[in-house]
Amino acid sequence: MVDTDAKISVRRQCELLKISRSGFLYKQKETPEEDLALMRAFDGDDDLSASPF
Repeated sequence: MVDTDAKISVRRQCELLKISRSGFLYKQKETPEEDLALMRAFDGDDDLSASPF
């Protein structure tokens, strides 16, 4: 979609495509393995996921 090597600026390309420049430039951080292990542990607990309240 957006070509960083094009003659037209990234700002203008994003404007024409009606997307935010910050959304285009955002790079999501990887989730640490420790956090993923905790999420897996919570997902495996059927009592909590079946009736959270």
